[in-house]
Formats: sequence, C-alpha cells, structure tokens
Amino acid sequence: MVFKRIEMQGFKSFADKLEVDFSSGITCIVGPNGCGKSNVSDAVRWVLGEQSSKALRGTNMQDVIFKGTEKRKSLSFCEVSLVFDNTNKVFPIEYSEVVLSRKLYRSGESEYLINRNPARLKDINELLHDSGIDRDGLTIIGQGQVLQLMNAKPEERRGVFEEAAGISKFKVKKDEAERKLEKTQIELTRVNDVVVEIERNLEPLMKQAEVAQRYIALRDRLKYLEINNFIYKYDGVASIKSEISAKVKALGESLQNLQDELSAVQAETQGGIQELSNLDVKAEELRKQVLMLSVALERQSAEKRLVQEKMEIVGAREGDIQTDIARLEVSLNEAKEDKEKYLKNQNKIKQEIENIKTEIASLEEKQRNQNFKEIELKKIDAEINRAELLKAQITARQKTIQNIIESGEGYKFSVKKVLEERKRNSKIADAVVGVVAQEIKVPTEYESAIEVALGAVAQNIITRNEDDAKMLIAMLAQNNAGRATFLPISSVKGRTLDFNERSYLNSYRGVIGIASEIVSYDPYIKQVVESMLGRVVVCQTLDDAINLAKGTRYGFKIVTLDGDVIETRGSITGGSKNALGNNLWHTKQLEELAKNLETADAEIARLEREKKRFEMGDNELADSLIEEITELKIAQTRSESDIAFYDENIKRITNEIFVFERDIADKKATQKGLNRSIQPNPTEKVQNAYSQAELDYANGQLQTLDSKKVALHSKIAELDSKKNNILTQIGQTQSEYFKQETSLSRIDEDIETLTNRIFEEYGLNYSGCYAFRDANFDAGAAAREIGEIKRAVSKLGNVNVDAIEQSKEYKERYDSYREQSDDLLNAKLDLEKVIAELSREMEIKFRTDFIKINENFGQVFKELFKGGNAKLVLIDPDDYLNSGIDIIAEPPGKKLQSIALLSGGEKAMTAIAILFAILKLRPMPFCLLDEIEAALDDANVARFANYLKNFSKNTQFIVITHRKPTMELADNLYGVTMEEKGVSKLVSVQLESWTA
Repeated sequence: MVFKRIEMQGFKSFADKLEVDFSSGITCIVGPNGCGKSNVSDAVRWVLGEQSSKALRGTNMQDVIFKGTEKRKSLSFCEVSLVFDNTNKVFPIEYSEVVLSRKLYRSGESEYLINRNPARLKDINELLHDSGIDRDGLTIIGQGQVLQLMNAKPEERRGVFEEAAGISKFKVKKDEAERKLEKTQIELTRVNDVVVEIERNLEPLMKQAEVAQRYIALRDRLKYLEINNFIYKYDGVASIKSEISAKVKALGESLQNLQDELSAVQAETQGGIQELSNLDVKAEELRKQVLMLSVALERQSAEKRLVQEKMEIVGAREGDIQTDIARLEVSLNEAKEDKEKYLKNQNKIKQEIENIKTEIASLEEKQRNQNFKEIELKKIDAEINRAELLKAQITARQKTIQNIIESGEGYKFSVKKVLEERKRNSKIADAVVGVVAQEIKVPTEYESAIEVALGAVAQNIITRNEDDAKMLIAMLAQNNAGRATFLPISSVKGRTLDFNERSYLNSYRGVIGIASEIVSYDPYIKQVVESMLGRVVVCQTLDDAINLAKGTRYGFKIVTLDGDVIETRGSITGGSKNALGNNLWHTKQLEELAKNLETADAEIARLEREKKRFEMGDNELADSLIEEITELKIAQTRSESDIAFYDENIKRITNEIFVFERDIADKKATQKGLNRSIQPNPTEKVQNAYSQAELDYANGQLQTLDSKKVALHSKIAELDSKKNNILTQIGQTQSEYFKQETSLSRIDEDIETLTNRIFEEYGLNYSGCYAFRDANFDAGAAAREIGEIKRAVSKLGNVNVDAIEQSKEYKERYDSYREQSDDLLNAKLDLEKVIAELSREMEIKFRTDFIKINENFGQVFKELFKGGNAKLVLIDPDDYLNSGIDIIAEPPGKKLQSIALLSGGEKAMTAIAILFAILKLRPMPFCLLDEIEAALDDANVARFANYLKNFSKNTQFIVITHRKPTMELADNLYGVTMEEKGVSKLVSVQLESWTA
C-alpha cells in the first residue's frame, strides 16, 4: 500500500472535514450521478499540482472552494492532503510517511506543504518525478483521457508513452537545459556586444591615459622642482635680507647722526644770524640816537633864540583864547541837549514804524490767504508729493543696495559661496571673520584710492587661523565652487612705514597720509589691514605721487584720489575715474541714504505742519481790511518823513558838536603850547653837556658793533659751507637708504608672490613645502628643467587626467566581460553536451521501453479481446525522440485497420489494453481510474475487472465506477451520498461482513 488516505475540507461538494483510508488492492468509490464521486479524483489531481481550472471542471481556481447551499454558508478556503506510505522509499526523502497538502483561500492566496511544512510547487513536482506519480501521466486516468488517448494525434499521443518509458523527467531536464542554453546564448550575445563597445572606447582612452600619466609625471616633477626652488629662494632670501637689513640699520644710524650734526650746525648758524640781527638792531638804535642827539643839540640852539620872541606874543593872545573857549563850551552843551532830544523822538518814531509794518504784514497775509488759499494749498500738496516721491526713491535705493549686500553682488563666485554657506553653517560662520571690503570703512573721498590700493585683495576672506582657511578651501573644492584667497589673522604679518620714512613724507607736497591710517576697522584685524595698506601712501594728484615716488626711489606703493597707482617696480596705472567700480563699500551709501531719508522725512513733516496751519488760518477777511492797510501805510509814510527830518537835524547838530569840540581842543592846545614855549629851562646847560657825551659814547659803540658783525659774517659763512657738506652727505645716505629699503620691499614682494603662487598651486606653505626639500638641489639646473617641463606640458595640449581611472575601470569591465563571455561560452558548450547526452539516453530508453510496451500491448489486447492483433507504430521510425505514435488494432474477426474505424467500446478496450501494457512494463505505486470502463458492456467490464484484479497485486488501484462487475471484484468499497443537498459524504462498506 502506497496511498494511505486522503484528507479533505471545503473542496467542492465536500464541505465537512473528511478522511478516507485506502488499503492495498482495489478500492472502489461508487455512487449515483451527481453525487460528487469524481470530486475525489479532482482533489487528488489538484494536490498533485494541477493549475488548469478547466481540467478541474471550473472557470477559475476559486471554484474548487465550497460555495455553500441554501442552508450552509460558503467557506473561505479549502484544503486537501494526500498521505503516502514511504517505507519502501517510493519518495526519495527520509520519512516513512509523506503528506502532500494544498490550501487555497478565496482571496486567491495559495500554499503547498510537504509534511505540513511550506513548500513550492517545484518541490512537489521534483518529488513526484522521482516517485513515478504524475498527474498528467497514467496515475490518474479519466473517461475523457481514454477517449483522448484514442482520438489524439500521433504527436499528442506520444506523451503517454514517454511518461510510461520514464523519460519525461529527462525531457524536463532537456527542456530546462535548452531554455538555459537559449538564455546563455542571448546573454553571450549581449556580453559580446558590450565587449565590442568597450574595446572601441578602450583604445582611445588608453592613449589618453598614457598622455595623462605623462602629464602627471611632468606635473609631479614640476612640483618637486618648483617647491625646492621656492625653498632655495626662501632660505637664500633670509641671508640677503639680513645683509640688507644690517645695511639699512647702519645707514639709518648714519643718517640720524648726520641729521643731529645738521641740526647742531643749523642751530649754531641760527644763533649767529640771530646775534647778527641783534647787532643790526642795536646799531640802528645807536644811529638813531646819534641822529637824535645831533638834531637835539641843533634844535636847542635855535630854540634858545626864539623863546624870547614868543614870550612877548603870548602875553597878548592868552586872554583872547580863554574867552573863545568859554563861548564854545556853552554852545557845545546846548548842541548835546538838542541831539539827545532828537534821538529820543527818532527812536520812538522808529518803533512806531516797526509796529505799523508788522500790522500791515499781518493784514496783507490775511488778504493773501483770503484770495490765494486754494493755490497755496495746491503748491504745498505738490511739494509734499515731490518729497514723498523722493523718500520712496531713497527707500527703493536702500532696498536695492541691501539686496546687493545680501546676495554678494560684486564678489566672485567662490566668495559668494563662502558667504552663503556662512548663513547656513554655524561652523563656517565661526571660521569666517569677513571679507576685506566688508570689514573696513572708507571715507567717501578716499574710496577710489583705497579700491585701487587693495585691488583683488578686497575680495580676500579673513579667517581666525590657518585651520579655518584649510577647512574653507576643502569646502570650495568639495562643491567645485572655484578658488579664493584667505587671510588668517594668526599668520598674516603687518608691514608699515618706519619713523624715517614717515618723517620724510612731511617734506613733500600733496601727501595725505598712509592708507591703513585713513580707513577705520576693528583692531582685531589690524595685522591684516597693515599687511595690505601699511606701506601704501595716498597723495592728492598724480604729479604729487610721481614726485614722491622719485624722491623715495619707489620705496612703497602710492595711490591718488583719482585712483592712479604707482607700484614699487615703477609701473603707473591710471585713466578714467569712472571706470572704477566702487561697488564694494555699499555701507557708506547706506549711511548717506539714511541721512537723506531723515532729511526727506523732516521736509515732509514741515510741509504737513505748514499745510495744517494754512488750513487752520482765518477764513474770513473784514471789509475794512484794505482801508486799514491804506491808513497804516499813510501813517508809515508820515513817520518815515519825521524820521528823515530828525536824521537831518541830528547830523547837523553832530557836526556842530564835532566843530565845537575841535575848536575847544585847538584853543587849549594853543594855550598849552604857548605856556610851554615861554617856560624857562634851568638845566639847559647841563642838558647840552649830557647830550654831547651821549653822542660821543654812541659813536664808539657803533664802531665796536661793526667789528663784531664782520666776525659773525665770517663764522656764518663757515657754518653754511659745513651745512652744505652735511646736506650732501644726507642726500647720498638717504638715496642709499631708500635704495636698500626698496630692495628689501621687492624681495618681500617677490617672496610673497612666490609663496602665494605655491599655496594657490599646491596648497602648501613654507613648512608644508619643507617636507619635499632636497638637500642636494641644484637651482641653476632646476630653472632650465622647469622651463623644459612647462614647454613639454604645453605641447601635451588638453589632458584628461580622469582617463587614467576611466581606463582602469574600462579595463576591469573589459576583463570582467571577457571572463563572463568565456564562462558563458563554456556554459553553452556544457549545456549542448548535456542536451546531447540527455537526447541519447532518452532515445535509448524510449526505444527499449517502447519495444516492450508494444509487445505487451499485442499480448494484452489478445487477452482482453480473446483474440485479434494490435500494435503501436512510429510515424517516423528513424526519429525515436520526436516521432508521433499511431495505434493499429484488429479485434477478432476484423482485418488490421486504424482505430478511427473502431466502435466506442472497442476504443475504450484498446485504450485499457495500452494502460495494462504499460503497467505490465512499469507497475506504478498507485493508479486512480475514473469511470474508464463506462463505455464497455457487461462482458467486457468483467474481463476488465478480472484483468485489473491481476494487476492489483503490484499496483494500488482506486476506481471510481458505477459498474457492478468492477464493484464485485473490489477489496474496499466507499459510497458517496448526498443526504444534504449540495453536500457530499463518503460512507465505508465492509465487504467481508457483507459477504458473510
């Protein structure tokens, strides 16, 4: 016994859970038509992997699930399990019992199980192939299959005999191998196409890679040479700078000594000149004194003669003068009183005139408001509109400049990228101090000068230290955002003019000052600003700059207010001032715009107040307004006439007072003079003697002073000669000093330029370059080799450095695809060999088994038909693997003819004969027959049953039938009933007890 039992639940009409035990021999399942007995064979076929719903007599696979009846609800799933005895190892697995199960849900989900464990349909098919059980072979045979076997075309009929011969599993393997061969051929074609494409691209890429490798080798050699050349120059410069610095120091000391000596000589000369000047003053005073004494002596002699005459005249005139003085003093007092009265009246009238003018102005204002109020209001509104338009324009300009600042307009792309990242990334924000142009404030009048002084440096980025600069460079490289120059505060050193250079600037016209001192900035970045502007001088004009550059031997950079620049190497750059951008100092424009905005707001407020006052003014004018203004003007005219009258009198009296005062003064002076002239001089003789002695002394002093002046002139001449010699030495020393300073500056600039180029080209500073130092470096040979390498690099043209990696990748792909191609070709050959071997084995096995089946068929046919002849014929005898099979049957009493001419019963019996012929060759573990004898009469059914009984010793038969002869020979009998409409049940009948 192989098939032990079947377990069902919810399969078609078997709604309830059901277990049917099978024994060895023949088991018959009987029942009336429509009771569901054929559902048992459908259940077995379904578990063995049937995928066609039509083969299971349904429209879709969910039709096998119990659909319900009038009294029962439908089920959501069905499950069928086939339990096999595997003690004889029918199935090639290590289990004594094998359970094959299949479960289906109404949702469409399905699952297979082997021994209650999930499995694949492929696993079940492989298990069945090795056991001889097959749902499409002779394991399950229905009435339709019998007729199909007889009515099928020879090519379609061949499958039954292939299954019988046991080559179906070989055929599956062959079909699978052919499918694999086809896939392998397709894949091989595809891989070969890829190989050809790679070969087409690989050759030029290899050439590019060869050029790139040559370029990299040259570049690496150039890097080695330039870095060592940089180290060589840098190290050599230190000693040169030391020598020059020593010379500069010595020249500075010498210059200072000469300056001190010159100062001393100048001081001594100035002292001599001052002393000479003092002597000249004294001499002049003595000459005046001599002249005065001489004149006095002459005058005294003449006066002595006149005194006597005057004494006679004075006595007569003194009385008249005294009378005139008294009269004039009376008139003077009267005139002063009249003037005071007129002045008081005049001031009073002037005040009245002012009051009249004020009142007239007020009345006229009222009149104008009454007549032109609407016009004035329109004028004020127009002025307000203009002021508001100006304010809107200023506000728009503010926003535009603010947008420019925020967007980084004017800066190159790499600087913009850093500024954008600073807004998003706090780490970058901490690293960036700012852009040079943003961190310094420049007065408006100096913007052009500072812009050309900075140049491209204005867009350099200031960082705290070298690590921050390194991080930002890495960020730019990662984002492919270009290049930028960074100024770490920790490493940049400031350079300024020294004391002597500063003092030298004062002797030149048009010098404004040093650029680093003109701008304003945060002291934190002082070193950075001084490194850029500390040795830049600002002058008024280009002529001033040229004079200063010549005088200082081009010792430092000079810029002008118009944006002209003179470099230390002597080059002069200039032109139109309008060509300068001045776009980097927008903050100054913002400040000016803010002031303009405040002015506009103030003007708008003033106009609004004026408008409000105007609208709030008097809206009515009295009828007497014009008359009142006229009267006031008449009063004003009358008062002005009075003022004129008083002015005339005051002028007249003032003149009289002046005349009176002058006459009184003259009279008194005359009286005093007369009195002095007649006074006697008691010391006249003594005075004359003293004057003569003074005159003699003064003449002696003049002679002494003249001698001293001669000596001082000689000394001053000597000092002038010495000063000229010192000035010549100072000029020569200054010239040499500035020459050495210029050399030092040029060396610094050359080294700085070389340092920047090495950093920009290789990302290395001096300490980083020192790792590549070659102690035996030959600078002369290196210079020639550098030129040769640069020419060689230029000859290479455009170099694709990525070609090296690309060629490696292409080569790896090429090797990989070549290996795949070889593997696929070997697999193809192996598959072709396997297919050939399977074909040969299938042909041998099929030929051998077909001959035996043919012999068995002839023998069984005679036994079933009690005579006659039958045979199987290959359509193409030379092609055992593909030839169709025809059936020739000759029942007793008939000539050999095609089965197409046989009756239905004869066809069925012939098909049964073929079945038994196959079973005789290869007994199967079990066989399920579904009413295959339905077309036979009772006699033939009996012969069929007897023959079936003989074969049941080696094969377990499960027969679904309703024919009595078959039932009579059954070892086990099950009846299918449908007590409840639509629900099938299976009832076991114990034949032993029934027979008894």
